[in-house]
Amino acid sequence: MENKSNESTTDSFRWFEMFQKLLNALKHRVTIWHKNSRQRPTLSPSLRILIKHKHYLQNRYRHSRLEADRLRLRSWEKLLHREFQQFKADNWRKFMSNVASPNPMTFWKSIKVLNKKKSTQFSAITKDNNTTLKSTKETTDYLFEHFSGRFGPPTTDVNNTTDREAQEVWDRLSQADPDCIYRAWCRSDLKFDAADLKKVIAAMKTKNSTGFDLVSNRMVKVLSQNYMKLLADSYNKLFEKAYWGDSWKQARTVCFNKSNSPAPTSNQLRSISLLPIFGKIYERLFLLKFNLWIKKMNILPWQQSGARPHLSTMTRDYGFINIKVKTGRDTLNTIEDNFGPKEYELQGKQ
Repeated sequence: MENKSNESTTDSFRWFEMFQKLLNALKHRVTIWHKNSRQRPTLSPSLRILIKHKHYLQNRYRHSRLEADRLRLRSWEKLLHREFQQFKADNWRKFMSNVASPNPMTFWKSIKVLNKKKSTQFSAITKDNNTTLKSTKETTDYLFEHFSGRFGPPTTDVNNTTDREAQEVWDRLSQADPDCIYRAWCRSDLKFDAADLKKVIAAMKTKNSTGFDLVSNRMVKVLSQNYMKLLADSYNKLFEKAYWGDSWKQARTVCFNKSNSPAPTSNQLRSISLLPIFGKIYERLFLLKFNLWIKKMNILPWQQSGARPHLSTMTRDYGFINIKVKTGRDTLNTIEDNFGPKEYELQGKQ
């Protein structure tokens, strides 16, 4: 019986792997690939047409030197100047309306472009001893060793009571019988339907970047609604046995250069992990129930925002308040030290 349940769980995970390969094959089948010869223009199509016609009038007047062509070019240039001014004013008005928006997400998306700069591409890595690695293999091996050390498993201190108890709980869960896990799942609310799956997928950002599964968020968002019930049932089978495949634990890492140097150090790189999309949905389905349980049991107060969704504005407000309070305390301490009452001890001559 136990072998049959394990085989059904493994088959469910294999179904996800085959579904990932199917989506990747469909993407290559229906996508028309082409290379962009230039960057995407920031001007509107109408302005680009006006500029193109202005260049045509310039070349025409340069060859003909007729008065009619000169007047036509002058009037067209005035028209183009007014259109440019209107275009800048419209962009500024749109930016200010986004800044004044009551939606925090719209506000922060508009503000972050002010300090956003393009990342410098790097082709080498500088080690701690000022040695520069230029070959691709040496750079990859060095970064793999660096990030493996940073994101390794946590160390457990046997002298710490909390660490020791956590390790004991983890050992008991690792050795638990699959039937016990299934009975605990039947008594829990860790069951999901198509509505929960739609909610999780809708909350994800529309991105084209992919991990090792070669499936992006955009591809999952455009899936037909007929797949939601099938996906929800497959996820429930994985939750029955608390199964997590090894391929969902492997992330593709992309490094961005935080400095202006083409050969930065490892500490000057910002790494982004691209996990498999169905593994992220699996995790967010669990967090959907876990956050409700935390809120119901009052484990975390509402003032502690942390990394919970839709509370980034509150986190920044707390940060600003703490800075102001700390600055005010330092100012009061400085005033009291400089201008406050002081006691002097007078010592007479003996």
